[in-house]
Amino acid sequence: MARGKATAARRPRRHSRTFQRLLHGVPLVAALILLAGFLTLAPVLPAHADEPDSLVSIQITSMTPALPAPTDPITLTGTVTNTSKKPIDKPRVYFWRNQAPITDREGFDAALDSAANDPLGARVTADVQNREHLWTEEDRTLDPGETAPFTVSATPEQLDFPAADGIYLVGVHVLTGTDQPPAIGRSRVFAPIVTDLPDQVLPTSSVVILNSRPARLQEQVFADDHLAAEVGPEGRLTRLLAAAQREGMTFAVDPSLIDELRAMRSGYQVRDEDGETTAGAGSEQATDWLRTFGELLDSRPGYRLLYGSPDVAALVRSDREALLERAKAVGAAVPETSELPLLVWPGDGAADAATIAAAGRLDPAGILLSDATTRSTAPLLRDGDGPLIINYVGASSLGGPGPDPRDSPVHQRERTLSETWLQASTEDLDRTLGQVRLITTPEEASTEQQLAAPWLRQIPLADLLRQPPERLTDEPRYPKAAQAAELDHDELRRVDDLAEAYQTYVDLLVDPAEARTDADAAVLKSVSATWRGPDSDWPKLLDLRLDQLDQVLTDAVKIGLVGRFTTTGQSDISFPITITNTLIDPAETGTANAIRVGVEFSSAQSQRLRVKPLDPVVIQANDAGNASITRNTQIEAQANGPVQVTAQLVTASGKRVGKPTTVEVTVTQAGTVGWIIAVAAGVVLIGTTVLRIRQVARERARDRDDDDTRSPPPASPVSPRRATPAASGAAGPRRGRP
Repeated sequence: MARGKATAARRPRRHSRTFQRLLHGVPLVAALILLAGFLTLAPVLPAHADEPDSLVSIQITSMTPALPAPTDPITLTGTVTNTSKKPIDKPRVYFWRNQAPITDREGFDAALDSAANDPLGARVTADVQNREHLWTEEDRTLDPGETAPFTVSATPEQLDFPAADGIYLVGVHVLTGTDQPPAIGRSRVFAPIVTDLPDQVLPTSSVVILNSRPARLQEQVFADDHLAAEVGPEGRLTRLLAAAQREGMTFAVDPSLIDELRAMRSGYQVRDEDGETTAGAGSEQATDWLRTFGELLDSRPGYRLLYGSPDVAALVRSDREALLERAKAVGAAVPETSELPLLVWPGDGAADAATIAAAGRLDPAGILLSDATTRSTAPLLRDGDGPLIINYVGASSLGGPGPDPRDSPVHQRERTLSETWLQASTEDLDRTLGQVRLITTPEEASTEQQLAAPWLRQIPLADLLRQPPERLTDEPRYPKAAQAAELDHDELRRVDDLAEAYQTYVDLLVDPAEARTDADAAVLKSVSATWRGPDSDWPKLLDLRLDQLDQVLTDAVKIGLVGRFTTTGQSDISFPITITNTLIDPAETGTANAIRVGVEFSSAQSQRLRVKPLDPVVIQANDAGNASITRNTQIEAQANGPVQVTAQLVTASGKRVGKPTTVEVTVTQAGTVGWIIAVAAGVVLIGTTVLRIRQVARERARDRDDDDTRSPPPASPVSPRRATPAASGAAGPRRGRP
């Protein structure tokens, strides 16, 4: 809700800043000319005339008869509420009417747009039944906020209408105890009074829309319990379902509604703001509603809408048309609705040409568009070879002439009776005649039930579709208000985040068929047109889904390995890693929630140490959520020392899942090298010693050979001295030579 209000508050400022930039640096005269041009080119939205000041609000709750004859008295019932800040002294209600008949569309439209005092008309004061006092002697005032009921009536003689068939304005005025004009409050309603019936009978097809705002977060968990109230004894969907069962009615159902009610039927939980869950209260109501809907399927013609009632225009205009194909496919997979023909209903029946073309590519039985979009009264339209357009009356839900509240069931009923009389009385007999109405609220359903006129005939939509369509002559009108109501780009980008997270989950599973269907359903519900409006809970539901999915992806699979690993090797090194599947297989088959996952490693110093990735492996699930496998990694080290390595789980397509885990890998190669050097040095030392010993032995052997073959030298005259040790490297003592 806060997000919607913030968005609504931002838009005027954004336009203001744009306009300021546009005028920046422009001379004053030029700026005024530019402003005049801007206002001239801006779309002119239809507006009612300014209403006179009022101190009360009047709600007409009943008009009898709904289709009065010239000889019938007319009775109006309703309530008056003091909307001012002061008490109103002796308020009283008077019957009012205008005696000028409305006989054509121009006069009808003029009455719709007129202020409550145009025409002035006249109050009926001839009899006590023409008025009602809202006070007593004990309580002479109507206090601020206080509401009082009234019933007033007038006879044909008192009404004094002319002897002319037409649509008349009737209503009530509220005056104070002085009975002096002007009235302090007014209310008006159409009253078709006819004697001669039209020559034509107007076929009418009413389509009851059965859909609701999505609420399911996962299989048996809901974000709120609003559906329990809607399918309760007097709930919105219960009343709409009853309307769809009436003779000649047609229904169109959102398959996602059936999915959610089936989940409720078997028992469900509702999540609160703190994340706690409590048992839902609507299981029995959902069961009863689905049973009645099954009976409806067997007895009445029906259609299915796109799954989730997506915001068709927003998706097309943001290049997300592929989601529409998925909405069609997912809806066709719901058993209860799979055989029903498809109707495409853009939000509020508003669409531009591109949206209509995209909807046509879905090959529907028809596209439901409001007559405000088509600007045509024909029930069936086609633009060349384009899709069939089912043109429904959207304006009737706006109600009758003002002032507000003008959209009560009484206002809607009398407007519909009046408009159809005009159409049956004045339309060309050669044209395709008929009217399509959409029933989306219990109030509209109540109005529809009271629509009975000799010129109306209720028929199923399928019968109306047998008529030839007329040509769509005008460009579809897609107003600024409809554009502003679309899910905006920021919202759709968050839906993209949800789709990406679901795709990761689908990639993780060995058998992703069910998960893929759940993913499509969740994404389509996130782009539902039911989220339009500032009071939507859309951000809450999307945040819950994202948080829930993020938690699953974070905790579904885990890595187990040691924090530190030391090795003295240089190649063919490995350390163990354990991967655990925390998903649960309640049936203990091992196939449900089995995952396929690999591991990627990133080294803080890849030039020194690298860990080869672990190819994806399949891990079955068990009922305890702790199925695991252990694999060995392969390390390639180029240097000594510790290196931080991060292990990240990935799906087969490379999407990251789970939490990354780090391990410190230390390679100690110095000890090995030292032993190699020591051994090598020892070998060299031993080898050198052996060679030296052999060399000395050979030299001594040569010296002995020389002494045996030569004469001894003569005696020296020098006195003999002590022999000195031989020099290093000598073979032994040498004798002097002559």
